[in-house]
Amino acid sequence: MTSARTVAAALLRAAPRTTPARGALFRRALSVDGKIPSDLEQQTGPRLRELLDEQKGEVTFNQDPIVPPPEQGTKANPILVPSAMAERVVGYEDPDVGQLVWFTLAKGPIHYVPDIDLYFKLFPVGGDDDHAH
Repeated sequence: MTSARTVAAALLRAAPRTTPARGALFRRALSVDGKIPSDLEQQTGPRLRELLDEQKGEVTFNQDPIVPPPEQGTKANPILVPSAMAERVVGYEDPDVGQLVWFTLAKGPIHYVPDIDLYFKLFPVGGDDDHAH
């Protein structure tokens, strides 16, 4: 007695292929000319602007840490965080657990972080800070 699985496997082997090879399918799905688009060709919006600026040797989004002088961080002298937008995400390391904590710093009011006992204020620089994204 022949099992249904054996019969199905034999039929599949004998049937002519009606679909293109798997590699050809993927090549057609990725691009018209069969090539995988570059990172630059796939990007839009802020990421595209960042890549184009990198080609010119310019820094669009500064990701360097801000290391303020010891006298900064008080209510009278808050840590100034530069931003070309109306708000910016800022992170700090929680001293108790050593993990990063993030908050959104908005243009205008001073922001107090009790975990590290420091004050922050957004400092507008260039760009169009009226159009936050």
